[in-house]
Amino acid sequence: NAFDDSLASSLLNMYLSFNYIEVVTYNTFHQLKSLKLLIMDKNYIELIEPFAFLSQINTLLTLDISYNYLS
Repeated sequence: NAFDDSLASSLLNMYLSFNYIEVVTYNTFHQLKSLKLLIMDKNYIELIEPFAFLSQINTLLTLDISYNYLS
């Protein structure tokens, strides 16, 4: 697991701007069920797999994926 269970259950905001993220898979954030804000602008994202944010469907309020390579 990428995240400790206690951290995963309590993490509300994640800022991942200006990284080299290329793909968001269906299980990238699956542990982060309390996530409300996810900022991933200015990366190299070309693909977001279906159901990538299914675990956050009831909590995620803000998702910023601007300035990526999505089409």
